Amino acid sequence: MKKVSLLAASVALALVGCGGSDGGSDTNTGTPSAGGIVITGFDGYFKNAVVFDDMPVATRTSTVGKLDSNDTIFGLTDGNGKITLPKNTEIKGTLSLQTITPNGDVQKMLIARDPSKFAGIYTIDMDHPTQAMAHEVSFRTLSGEKIISPLTDLVAAKAGTNPTPAQIKQAKKEVNTALGLDEENTDVFSDVIAAGDHALHKTAQILTESKVEAGNNYTPTAAIAIAEKATEIVKDPENADKLDQPNFKPTIPVDNTGTVGEVIINNKLVVSKTIYDNLIKQVNSADKFTDVTEISLIDLPIAELFVDADNKNEIIPEVKISTVNGSDVTAEFNITKTATELTISAKNITTVRDTYIVTLSSTDIAVNDKNMGVVSTTFKIKVDLENSAPTLNLQVKNTLQEWLGSLELQQNVAVFDEKMRISDLFEDEDKLTYSVYSSVAGLEFALAPFNDGGTELEILGKPNHAYPAGETITISATDGINTVYEEFTLAAIAEAGITINEIKYVALQEKITDITLKKGTPIIEAQLNITELFNTESVNGLGAIEYYAGLEDKAPGPNGENLHEGFTTVDGVNVNVDTNGTLTIYGEPNEIIKGGYFYLMAGVNGDTSDEISSKMVKITLSDVQPADGGEIIPPETSLNLQDKYLYKIESGNFNGVSGLFCDIRYYDSSNKKFYMNIRTEINKELCTVVNTTLSPSNQPELFEEVAEYTLQNGIFTFSYNDGSEQFTTTHSPLQFDIGYDSQVSPFSHYVVRANEVGIDNDGEYESAELYSLYLGAEAVEEVIAVKTTHQSGNDHTTEPSNFRNQMIHYTDNNEVSEFKVEAQMRSLDFCDGTLEGSMCEQGLADADLIIKDMSCSEFQKAYNTPYVNGEYFINEGYIENGINKCGIDFYSESAITSGFYTFRASPKNENTHEEINFSFKKD
Repeated sequence: MKKVSLLAASVALALVGCGGSDGGSDTNTGTPSAGGIVITGFDGYFKNAVVFDDMPVATRTSTVGKLDSNDTIFGLTDGNGKITLPKNTEIKGTLSLQTITPNGDVQKMLIARDPSKFAGIYTIDMDHPTQAMAHEVSFRTLSGEKIISPLTDLVAAKAGTNPTPAQIKQAKKEVNTALGLDEENTDVFSDVIAAGDHALHKTAQILTESKVEAGNNYTPTAAIAIAEKATEIVKDPENADKLDQPNFKPTIPVDNTGTVGEVIINNKLVVSKTIYDNLIKQVNSADKFTDVTEISLIDLPIAELFVDADNKNEIIPEVKISTVNGSDVTAEFNITKTATELTISAKNITTVRDTYIVTLSSTDIAVNDKNMGVVSTTFKIKVDLENSAPTLNLQVKNTLQEWLGSLELQQNVAVFDEKMRISDLFEDEDKLTYSVYSSVAGLEFALAPFNDGGTELEILGKPNHAYPAGETITISATDGINTVYEEFTLAAIAEAGITINEIKYVALQEKITDITLKKGTPIIEAQLNITELFNTESVNGLGAIEYYAGLEDKAPGPNGENLHEGFTTVDGVNVNVDTNGTLTIYGEPNEIIKGGYFYLMAGVNGDTSDEISSKMVKITLSDVQPADGGEIIPPETSLNLQDKYLYKIESGNFNGVSGLFCDIRYYDSSNKKFYMNIRTEINKELCTVVNTTLSPSNQPELFEEVAEYTLQNGIFTFSYNDGSEQFTTTHSPLQFDIGYDSQVSPFSHYVVRANEVGIDNDGEYESAELYSLYLGAEAVEEVIAVKTTHQSGNDHTTEPSNFRNQMIHYTDNNEVSEFKVEAQMRSLDFCDGTLEGSMCEQGLADADLIIKDMSCSEFQKAYNTPYVNGEYFINEGYIENGINKCGIDFYSESAITSGFYTFRASPKNENTHEEINFSFKKD
């Protein structure tokens, strides 16, 4: 088989529309089966939204309220927002709906689950049928209901987890009141679009936009407040003529106290249907392009493709080209346009595929110039390559189907010694690489090579749930250009193993939250039988039932001791469960704290290949009360910033010279004053040496008072006014005691989020920052003023001794995550004269920024382009060094001068990502 270069060959192109499926056809097609349950999802009807079972609260195996890899997926909605579920479909958690955006996190997760089903799929709100949904958002409904919308989500959120009939009734009453409806009204759980109810339809749209805007602030209380404000909007006579206008999308912001703010008036950026239809007509035309490096769409008024009534500026769409499975295409792209022509040019394409997806996008701007998200539309480029795709071997397929279809899988039971060779499934003259995916959460796969170059599939893991027959395992093969998939069906996965009795879980949880906990007061010993919490009938006779109580596995203590079994998150409170299933809660709380918890689990044949275990069940303890019965005040323990010298890498200046400095901060609890060190020139290299036995007020030559502060619920707030500037800042410690490998021993520190609002000479401003405060100077001095190294002769490939690393942090759902960043800088002095024309590089400097645990595309989405703040340096761009490693290379064209050189990468969202900073010194 002849292989050709995409750039060297003349190839034929056909362009086809891409709206989640090739011809724009509905994904959930066909007539509803007899007796099936038809589910409808909307704010406008959602096409290609995922309908799923958000798994039960007891096991906490899923992200509550959002689709994750453990949830059971029922399928995708059609163009009318509908999906038909079999009559006997069991909902174990909460029936929910999740929207998908192009290249979004949910789409990536789904592609990793099964690219043959989800590659190229995204949700379309049929109120705007020419474009993709701008946001990933999920909605829930109540048990037994057939409508999922922002309106039903209000009731589900207000009713809470495992709601009683009384809680549901009260939630419906509160939602109806907020929406201006009678208490017994049932419209919230109806198809208001089909009913022509423009007011509730508009309310649903406002709720969607507001839920996205609110993020983690969208609590049940905040949702009701938003609904009340939305009702005011739709009942305002001035808006009467706008209720049936899908572009009119007011958004109601809400802060973390549940207080709604001023309404953001927005007319949604939309893709013009006329221009879109013209685009699709062209991409589906019989005309062929003969060079993939240039795609021209003639007589297309591209300047009018995106229309935004709130943005009077010329809208120039951004272009992105990716593979069908969402990977960015490595190439140099250029987009030009005139009034009647759009030309997308590409060169140096290294990712050769037979299909590409072109995404055109622009930012939706509200009346107040606020960024309301990205609107996009896509189409596919089909490339007719001489390198044909691998072909299926039907005989091998039938053999594999017979094997996979005969597997007797059981919930929570490990798959053991199930292997078969799969390398003959597809035939091709090129070497093939195989991958395996499954719709069954919990199944895992290993692909082992044979000595003859073949591949063996081994099935591992445990199914997390029971499934009816029809779940799938998909095997793919790629020759580097073409990827093909073959799907195999599985028999029913039995509800076996040890499962959780949700009813008994609710009852047990109620009993445990009735146990009174007071600081310094021994618990009146509580003993509870937990055997009925676990359904163990299917494992009877396989071994003795064993129980576990404690925390999730953590690293052992310094002496190898177990720091999880028997522990809770409340210091001084312990748990034990004996062989009879009797749970004992005992001890004496040493702290005042809310939301303490521990886990329970049951199993047989522990630590063997035949082990069968339940999921861990999270049990929440009652709040620990003060001994005197006063108000519960969150403890100021490990997350207390007070009375500690805290070291920070700070970007700033001294005497007009900018760079990185070591700054020291101190919150003094005795006088509620905030201090900072008086910065000096030496702080560009070293931290100020302080007497840690004294407070800053006793070291006035080293520290200055910045502001007074207050402390409430763990959040520091301080204000300042010097006559020219006034501001209010909150500092919220998010996580403490993070250790990581470094040339200096692990540094314990806080991750802090700061939010500031203020007024200076330029007017009002808002800023945010996520940063680390270290408990020692070494952590900062490790990565500032690092000495450059010099390498000569043939030693230029040796890793320099000044290679430095640090952990950088970001927040996801308000939880702190981290990734490693490494940096180096060296001067070069070598000349290899063994080959004619070889290069001499005396005096040049080479610098590198290496991103670990993150791909280049992920890094570019989170950070602006990194740079070196110094003379001569040129950024050569991003170099993908594996799936989760990205290199950014810098060099100078001439010898660098003495001084400091600062590496910086600023986050695109300072509220969620920490800035990256290193500095190097050339003597």
